[in-house]
Amino acid sequence: MRGFTMVDLLLVACLAGLFLSLGLPALRTIQGNIATTVEQHRLLSLLRTARTAASAGRRQTVLCPLASGAGDPACGAASGEGWLLFTDGDRDLSFRSDDDDLLRVERLARRGELHVLDGRGRIFAGAIAYRPDGSVRTPATLTLCSGGGTRTLHVVVSMTGRVRTAREEQPCA
Repeated sequence: MRGFTMVDLLLVACLAGLFLSLGLPALRTIQGNIATTVEQHRLLSLLRTARTAASAGRRQTVLCPLASGAGDPACGAASGEGWLLFTDGDRDLSFRSDDDDLLRVERLARRGELHVLDGRGRIFAGAIAYRPDGSVRTPATLTLCSGGGTRTLHVVVSMTGRVRTAREEQPCA
């Protein structure tokens, strides 16, 4: 007689369940770390685009958190939604379609899971404004972390407009 007994099948099912229960938390951590890294690269790309647009167009360019809602794009405190990039014709740090040019709207793929904090550990609700010479009005440090990850990433914008990154192996605070 060939085949497996019911005891053999139950043993294999129990072992598979045990391995899955041990492996899934590690997979969630890896997924959170990858998502945070992807969003860091997206933010770096947007900052470089903002600096280039400001220098090329000789106009102030603003990158700010995208406000939640289905209406026209606007800057807001809900930085978990995405990013809004525009040239700021009247230099008021807010987007209005009548005097500002919309350059990009980037929505986050995993809204609500990514936390973007300022240098003091609060939700980032400000704006990064690039002057026509490529410098910024106010330097900024943004901290990105995911609730499921163990990696905290920093994006630092200096007064000259240059961007650098840093990484810490610690969970989101």
